[in-house]
Amino acid sequence: MKNTVLIEDIYVINLDSSKKRLDEFTEKANAQNIPFKRWSAVKGRDMTYDDFRSLGTPRWALQDLTKKRKGELGCYYSHFSLISEMSKKSVSSNKAVLIFEDDVRFPENFLHKLQEVLAEVPSDWDILFLGHEKSKFFPGQTGKVRKLKDFWGCHAYIVRKSSIPKFLPYLQFPSEPIDNILEDLGARGFINNYAPVKPIAFPGTGVSDISDKMPAPEYREDAYPPK
Repeated sequence: MKNTVLIEDIYVINLDSSKKRLDEFTEKANAQNIPFKRWSAVKGRDMTYDDFRSLGTPRWALQDLTKKRKGELGCYYSHFSLISEMSKKSVSSNKAVLIFEDDVRFPENFLHKLQEVLAEVPSDWDILFLGHEKSKFFPGQTGKVRKLKDFWGCHAYIVRKSSIPKFLPYLQFPSEPIDNILEDLGARGFINNYAPVKPIAFPGTGVSDISDKMPAPEYREDAYPPK
Protein backbone atom coordinates (compact mmCIF):
# COMPACT_ATOMS: atom_id res chain seq x y z
CA MET A 1 0.00 0.00 0.00
CA LYS A 2 1.37 3.39 -1.01
CA ASN A 3 1.27 6.40 1.27
CA THR A 4 0.72 10.13 0.78
CA VAL A 5 3.77 12.04 2.04
CA LEU A 6 3.10 15.65 3.00
CA ILE A 7 6.31 17.66 3.22
CA GLU A 8 5.47 20.41 5.70
CA ASP A 9 8.97 21.83 6.28
CA ILE A 10 12.21 21.97 4.30
CA TYR A 11 15.49 22.77 6.06
CA VAL A 12 19.11 23.11 5.02
CA ILE A 13 21.78 22.54 7.68
CA ASN A 14 24.49 25.16 7.35
CA LEU A 15 27.34 26.49 9.48
CA ASP A 16 27.16 30.17 10.39
CA SER A 17 30.64 30.56 8.88
CA SER A 18 29.69 28.88 5.58
CA LYS A 19 27.97 31.75 3.81
CA LYS A 20 29.29 30.69 0.39
CA ARG A 21 27.72 27.25 0.70
CA LEU A 22 24.44 28.78 1.79
CA ASP A 23 24.51 31.14 -1.17
CA GLU A 24 25.20 28.25 -3.54
CA PHE A 25 22.39 26.16 -2.04
CA THR A 26 20.01 29.13 -2.17
CA GLU A 27 20.75 29.63 -5.86
CA LYS A 28 20.05 25.96 -6.61
CA ALA A 29 16.88 25.91 -4.51
CA ASN A 30 15.51 29.15 -5.93
CA ALA A 31 16.08 27.91 -9.48
CA GLN A 32 13.65 25.07 -8.74
CA ASN A 33 11.25 27.01 -6.52
CA ILE A 34 12.18 25.00 -3.43
CA PRO A 35 11.29 27.03 -0.32
CA PHE A 36 13.45 26.29 2.70
CA LYS A 37 14.52 27.44 6.13
CA ARG A 38 18.08 27.48 7.42
CA TRP A 39 19.15 25.45 10.45
CA SER A 40 22.38 26.53 12.14
CA ALA A 41 24.90 23.69 12.20
CA VAL A 42 27.19 22.83 15.11
CA LYS A 43 30.86 23.47 14.33
CA GLY A 44 32.27 20.56 16.24
CA ARG A 45 35.88 20.95 15.20
CA ASP A 46 36.10 24.26 17.10
CA MET A 47 34.57 22.83 20.27
CA THR A 48 36.35 21.65 23.40
CA TYR A 49 35.75 18.68 25.66
CA ASP A 50 33.80 20.93 28.04
CA ASP A 51 31.72 22.31 25.15
CA PHE A 52 30.59 18.82 24.25
CA ARG A 53 29.92 17.94 27.86
CA SER A 54 27.64 20.98 28.09
CA LEU A 55 25.56 19.45 25.27
CA GLY A 56 25.17 16.31 27.35
CA THR A 57 27.75 14.22 25.50
CA PRO A 58 28.77 11.35 27.81
CA ARG A 59 32.42 11.06 28.80
CA TRP A 60 32.82 7.70 27.10
CA ALA A 61 31.91 9.32 23.77
CA LEU A 62 34.74 11.84 24.17
CA GLN A 63 37.63 9.52 24.99
CA ASP A 64 39.34 9.94 21.63
CA LEU A 65 38.51 13.54 20.76
CA THR A 66 40.39 13.84 17.47
CA LYS A 67 39.60 16.39 14.77
CA LYS A 68 37.69 13.67 12.90
CA ARG A 69 35.66 12.79 16.00
CA LYS A 70 34.86 16.45 16.65
CA GLY A 71 33.58 16.74 13.08
CA GLU A 72 31.41 13.66 13.51
CA LEU A 73 29.95 15.04 16.71
CA GLY A 74 29.28 18.42 15.12
CA CYS A 75 27.43 16.72 12.28
CA TYR A 76 25.59 14.51 14.77
CA TYR A 77 24.32 17.39 16.89
CA SER A 78 23.43 19.44 13.81
CA HIS A 79 21.00 16.77 12.67
CA PHE A 80 19.92 15.72 16.16
CA SER A 81 18.98 19.25 17.21
CA LEU A 82 16.81 19.74 14.11
CA ILE A 83 15.07 16.37 14.49
CA SER A 84 14.50 17.12 18.18
CA GLU A 85 12.90 20.45 17.31
CA MET A 86 10.59 18.74 14.80
CA SER A 87 9.49 16.30 17.53
CA LYS A 88 7.92 19.17 19.45
CA LYS A 89 5.29 19.76 16.77
CA SER A 90 1.89 18.13 16.95
CA VAL A 91 1.38 16.57 13.55
CA SER A 92 -0.76 14.17 11.59
CA SER A 93 0.70 10.82 10.60
CA ASN A 94 1.73 11.82 7.08
CA LYS A 95 3.42 15.17 7.67
CA ALA A 96 7.16 15.24 7.16
CA VAL A 97 10.31 17.36 7.12
CA LEU A 98 12.82 17.33 4.27
CA ILE A 99 16.40 17.88 5.47
CA PHE A 100 19.34 18.85 3.24
CA GLU A 101 23.00 19.37 4.00
CA ASP A 102 24.22 22.55 2.35
CA ASP A 103 26.59 20.88 -0.14
CA VAL A 104 23.94 18.51 -1.49
CA ARG A 105 23.69 18.20 -5.25
CA PHE A 106 20.46 17.47 -7.06
CA PRO A 107 19.38 17.43 -10.71
CA GLU A 108 17.51 20.22 -12.44
CA ASN A 109 14.33 18.12 -12.48
CA PHE A 110 14.64 17.26 -8.79
CA LEU A 111 11.03 18.09 -7.87
CA HIS A 112 9.72 15.86 -10.64
CA LYS A 113 11.92 12.99 -9.51
CA LEU A 114 10.89 13.63 -5.91
CA GLN A 115 7.20 13.32 -6.78
CA GLU A 116 7.91 10.06 -8.58
CA VAL A 117 9.66 8.72 -5.49
CA LEU A 118 6.99 9.90 -3.05
CA ALA A 119 4.32 8.14 -5.10
CA GLU A 120 6.09 4.83 -4.46
CA VAL A 121 6.72 5.12 -0.69
CA PRO A 122 5.13 2.26 1.32
CA SER A 123 2.76 3.20 4.12
CA ASP A 124 5.04 1.94 6.93
CA TRP A 125 7.90 4.33 6.17
CA ASP A 126 9.70 6.29 8.91
CA ILE A 127 12.64 7.87 7.06
CA LEU A 128 13.12 8.23 3.32
CA PHE A 129 16.72 8.74 2.19
CA LEU A 130 16.78 10.55 -1.15
CA GLY A 131 20.53 10.04 -1.37
CA HIS A 132 22.60 7.19 0.01
CA GLU A 133 26.03 5.60 -0.34
CA LYS A 134 27.37 2.03 0.02
CA SER A 135 23.78 0.85 0.12
CA LYS A 136 22.21 -2.58 0.47
CA PHE A 137 18.49 -3.28 0.45
CA PHE A 138 16.62 -6.02 2.23
CA PRO A 139 16.21 -8.98 -0.17
CA GLY A 140 13.02 -9.95 -1.92
CA GLN A 141 11.91 -6.46 -2.89
CA THR A 142 10.89 -4.98 -6.22
CA GLY A 143 9.96 -1.47 -7.23
CA LYS A 144 11.71 1.86 -7.37
CA VAL A 145 11.59 2.49 -3.60
CA ARG A 146 12.86 -0.23 -1.28
CA LYS A 147 13.65 -0.78 2.38
CA LEU A 148 17.28 -0.02 3.23
CA LYS A 149 19.42 -2.37 5.27
CA ASP A 150 22.87 -0.76 5.02
CA PHE A 151 23.84 2.74 3.87
CA TRP A 152 25.86 5.87 4.53
CA GLY A 153 24.81 9.47 4.26
CA CYS A 154 22.36 12.06 5.59
CA HIS A 155 22.78 14.66 2.85
CA ALA A 156 19.09 14.55 1.81
CA TYR A 157 16.34 12.71 3.67
CA ILE A 158 12.71 13.00 4.70
CA VAL A 159 11.58 12.28 8.24
CA ARG A 160 8.02 11.37 9.10
CA LYS A 161 7.31 13.61 12.07
CA SER A 162 4.98 11.18 13.80
CA SER A 163 7.79 8.58 13.71
CA ILE A 164 10.35 10.73 15.54
CA PRO A 165 9.33 9.57 19.06
CA LYS A 166 10.02 6.03 17.87
CA PHE A 167 13.73 6.62 17.29
CA LEU A 168 14.66 9.87 19.06
CA PRO A 169 15.53 8.12 22.36
CA TYR A 170 18.15 6.07 20.51
CA LEU A 171 19.84 9.28 19.33
CA GLN A 172 20.50 10.62 22.83
CA PHE A 173 24.01 9.16 22.95
CA PRO A 174 26.36 9.76 19.98
CA SER A 175 28.23 6.46 19.99
CA GLU A 176 28.68 6.63 16.20
CA PRO A 177 27.98 9.03 13.32
CA ILE A 178 24.24 9.66 13.11
CA ASP A 179 23.78 7.87 9.79
CA ASN A 180 25.38 4.75 11.30
CA ILE A 181 22.90 4.76 14.17
CA LEU A 182 19.90 5.28 11.87
CA GLU A 183 21.24 2.51 9.63
CA ASP A 184 21.53 0.15 12.61
CA LEU A 185 18.01 0.96 13.83
CA GLY A 186 16.67 0.13 10.39
CA ALA A 187 18.71 -3.05 10.01
CA ARG A 188 17.42 -4.28 13.39
CA GLY A 189 13.81 -3.45 12.60
CA PHE A 190 13.27 -0.59 15.05
CA ILE A 191 12.47 1.81 12.20
CA ASN A 192 11.74 1.50 8.50
CA ASN A 193 14.29 3.26 6.32
CA TYR A 194 13.41 3.49 2.64
CA ALA A 195 15.17 4.90 -0.40
CA PRO A 196 14.82 5.08 -4.16
CA VAL A 197 17.00 2.41 -5.71
CA LYS A 198 18.67 5.11 -7.76
CA PRO A 199 19.40 8.16 -5.58
CA ILE A 200 17.97 11.53 -6.61
CA ALA A 201 20.26 13.63 -4.40
CA PHE A 202 24.01 13.40 -4.02
CA PRO A 203 26.66 14.49 -1.53
CA GLY A 204 29.12 17.23 -2.33
CA THR A 205 32.34 16.12 -3.96
CA GLY A 206 34.61 17.90 -1.49
CA VAL A 207 35.30 17.63 2.23
CA SER A 208 32.29 18.36 4.45
CA ASP A 209 32.87 21.53 6.44
CA ILE A 210 30.76 20.06 9.26
CA SER A 211 32.04 16.49 9.57
CA ASP A 212 35.40 16.86 7.77
CA LYS A 213 34.58 13.69 5.83
CA MET A 214 34.81 12.92 2.12
CA PRO A 215 31.94 11.17 0.34
CA ALA A 216 32.45 7.65 -0.93
CA PRO A 217 34.89 7.37 -3.91
CA GLU A 218 32.19 6.81 -6.52
CA TYR A 219 30.62 10.15 -5.62
CA ARG A 220 33.94 11.97 -5.98
CA GLU A 221 33.94 10.76 -9.56
CA ASP A 222 30.31 11.90 -10.02
CA ALA A 223 29.03 8.40 -10.73
CA TYR A 224 25.46 9.70 -10.44
CA PRO A 225 25.84 13.37 -11.39
CA PRO A 226 22.83 15.68 -11.44
CA LYS A 227 21.49 16.12 -14.96
